[in-house]
Amino acid sequence: MKKKSNLKTLFCRLFVLFIIMLFIVGAGEIPNNNKGRQVEPLSDIITSVSPDSANTGDNFTLTINLDESLGTPPIPPSNIVPDSVAIGDIEGTNIQRNNFVVTATFNIPETASAGKKTIFIEFPAPPDQQNAQPMVFSKMDAFEIISTAEPGSLVVNIKPDLAAKDGAQWKLDNGSWQNSGATVSDLSVGTHTITFSGLSGWNVPLSQDVTISSGVTEIVDATYTEASEQTLTYPVVDTNQTQCFNTSGGNVSCTSSGSFNYGQDAQHTAFSPNYTDNGDGTITDNITGLMWQKNAGEKMTFEEAVSNASSLNLAGYTDWRLPSIKELYSLILFSGKDISGYESTDTSSFTPFINSNYFDFEYGDTSAGERLIDSQFASSTEYVSTTMDGDHTVFGVNFADGRIKGYGTQPIGNQTQGKTFFVLYVRGNSDYGKNNFSDNGDSTITDNATGLMWTQTDSQNGLNWGDAIDYCDNLQIAGFNDWRLPNAKELQSIVDYTRSPDTTSSAAIDPMFDVTSIKNEEDATDYPYYWSSTTHINMQSGGNSAYLSFGRAMGNMNGNWMDVHGAGSQRSDPKTGNPADYPTGHGPQGDANRIYNYARCVRDAVVTTEIKTGSLIVNILPQEAIDDGMQWKVDNGSWQDSAETVSNLSVGKHTVSFKTDENWTSPKDQEVTITDGETLTITGTFTDKTTPGTCNPGDLDANGKINLKDVIILLQKFVDIEK
Repeated sequence: MKKKSNLKTLFCRLFVLFIIMLFIVGAGEIPNNNKGRQVEPLSDIITSVSPDSANTGDNFTLTINLDESLGTPPIPPSNIVPDSVAIGDIEGTNIQRNNFVVTATFNIPETASAGKKTIFIEFPAPPDQQNAQPMVFSKMDAFEIISTAEPGSLVVNIKPDLAAKDGAQWKLDNGSWQNSGATVSDLSVGTHTITFSGLSGWNVPLSQDVTISSGVTEIVDATYTEASEQTLTYPVVDTNQTQCFNTSGGNVSCTSSGSFNYGQDAQHTAFSPNYTDNGDGTITDNITGLMWQKNAGEKMTFEEAVSNASSLNLAGYTDWRLPSIKELYSLILFSGKDISGYESTDTSSFTPFINSNYFDFEYGDTSAGERLIDSQFASSTEYVSTTMDGDHTVFGVNFADGRIKGYGTQPIGNQTQGKTFFVLYVRGNSDYGKNNFSDNGDSTITDNATGLMWTQTDSQNGLNWGDAIDYCDNLQIAGFNDWRLPNAKELQSIVDYTRSPDTTSSAAIDPMFDVTSIKNEEDATDYPYYWSSTTHINMQSGGNSAYLSFGRAMGNMNGNWMDVHGAGSQRSDPKTGNPADYPTGHGPQGDANRIYNYARCVRDAVVTTEIKTGSLIVNILPQEAIDDGMQWKVDNGSWQDSAETVSNLSVGKHTVSFKTDENWTSPKDQEVTITDGETLTITGTFTDKTTPGTCNPGDLDANGKINLKDVIILLQKFVDIEK
């Protein structure tokens, strides 16, 4: 019987080897799956790079191939050698060019952060165009750095002991919550972010960055201070942005406090998005307390959206309403990518600006003559002024491109009906979106509804994005030095949609705030755009940042400047550059690209909203897998042994994953639902790959690809078969 089993294994592996070789000969490496593969636009100048990955500590020459079909321009003449070639924030040396091929030498530092990186090439301006800007080309996620450093560990001690006893906890990055004194091991070398749990009666320490060194255990002390009891009626849900970007748009390591451009969106996390699918066509937001319709259904006009709310009977509830723009914007997530300009119809690799794991999301219907980007959702908030040529306007959120705009509601040209929108009706927490400002008498204003403290005055001058970040990071007012540039959702929370330059002769903000007046593109008195710390990622890079327009949202239509989207819109500008390069604006409505926008800074006041939590236990089978060190983790937390308990998991869905090993086939990832106050127990069963007669083809080195290395592993296994 044993001989037959070995023969079965032999034939299976030879067959798989034959199939793998056919694929390698015919198609090169085979991706394990194509989820998340970014579709590059046709105008992408960088076609490929080689190699496309390296370990920390490696020295190598990077070869970059440019698109030969484009010619010059847009590619600079062949005698122009790039000034700079970079992998993320790592600069190359010994740069050379041979027509459509550019090479550079790289030395990847041992401390470089692992992950996908953007490739940048910067060409100097042509010699005969001295006033021209350098030309920067990039390819996002084109290179991967693999860390070979020995992992480190972290211990966080929470002070005082009473706060720890009351349940104060900490977590690293997006991991699971830890008690005071707990150790998190197997951490990659580089910068990580510590965040702290909200706790009734206590002021919460600010999030802080920690640098993990190879083989070293770092120890951090964090102090809670006692505070009066406070409940937030308008908690601002985090943007879900977890990456930092430079001003050129490249994904870079987040810097530490006091460094250039510290204070980006990803470096501050408040209330992480948290939902529950109620299984009845509704979704509950566990942060805001709002209950939402899960599926928007067919598009409808604004008038239909208003009238249909009163007749909706869903999940036994009849008190549904059309959401305000602040309620609707609470759902936006800036982990999405703007698809503006995308020409094809395949949306499989796209990430919308809403959690599509909970909400049923659709891009525009191209078969009906729409653009993919036509995924606008209506709110009940009407603009108090008008846009374009006096159009009645309603604000909406576009979850395909990540913006708030005012949309005209009336038919245009030969249309028989006005613009149509997707609609998500909402119910519950009627106080959400209502501010409760207090003037502190020290040039600061506290919103008791959101728990945020604001500077009463703004920067009084226009700044590019990087300078706005640094302006707030270096600010000291009212005895506080922990100011930061607000993220897009925090900034939108202080917009007053009952005000506008045309109707109240003011900015769209409570008059308690001081606002610098400006002259706009039409040379009329107006009010600024304000930068957020949130990068607005598009299909090419993270070179733009979201801003909120507290004055008219100007655009150039047929050579005329006008308010095209309304005060209170959220759009995006390049982080750096020259506004003169955009004399007629940008995009279909000619959005005014000012680049030098204003800053208003924010800090956390008292945050005590409590979040419902539960626990999880995972039992691993069989015992031999446990003996071989097989483990599990929830979301992106630390590895856990079999039967260990992870506590304080937010209510809702989480993902359990398992360690991979060359001798074991890991269970598939499992999605689990955590319930308030309860402990869920599940089982993960590993399968022994070494058992005779078992055929285990595919990605044997678990690097996400089937390639020659997998063939070598397969041959080694073949040689090891018992005779």
